[in-house]
Amino acid sequence: MITDYVNFQHWLTDAGIEFSPSFVQGVLSAYCCKTYSGIGWSALLWHQSSGADKPSTDKPSTTTPSAAASSTNAINDINAIDVMAQQSTQQQSTQQQSTQQQSIGARQDSTQTLANYQDKLKAQLDDPDCDYQLLLPTDDNAHQLALAIREWASGFWLGLQQSHLINNLTDSHSKEYLSDLQRISAMPLPDEADSESLADIAEIQEYCRMGAISLYLSSWR
Repeated sequence: MITDYVNFQHWLTDAGIEFSPSFVQGVLSAYCCKTYSGIGWSALLWHQSSGADKPSTDKPSTTTPSAAASSTNAINDINAIDVMAQQSTQQQSTQQQSTQQQSIGARQDSTQTLANYQDKLKAQLDDPDCDYQLLLPTDDNAHQLALAIREWASGFWLGLQQSHLINNLTDSHSKEYLSDLQRISAMPLPDEADSESLADIAEIQEYCRMGAISLYLSSWR
């Protein structure tokens, strides 16, 4: 399902996840550096949409029987109204349960998809040919490429922090890389048509990529 930047963006939107593909990839890539199964944060990426209206649990309004009606008819009318109200409440409760079950099912599907994607990222990071690549837009828009790299750097740094792996990165190379990630996540963005910036962006991209691979390999030694 997750094959490229645009495809992943559509999936994230459909799943209600309000993060960019590069940011999500950065977070999950950082979690790959853990030496135990750590996919818990992928569940936090899933945001359930709050736009759906909840069915009302109020009973429907009823009409007071006419005072001129006979007492027998009045009692029958009231009993019928009570039955209708109970049926309506039961239907609304069933609808609520169905909506909740669908929401839970969608969340489980989204979490599993992200977990599978994390497994794919781990395999790429572990590949002897350094197959791992940052997930970026494919066009030559300097602004969008730089923005995606910033988001990846933010996600990777946050993933290291949330997974507590950052506490174990005490060597000088790792500290330097972490410091650089923070600078990259706040770097200025070039204009869209600034083709001269593309070479610099490519260098930053490669630096982020190789740094992630290096951290992964060192964490599993």
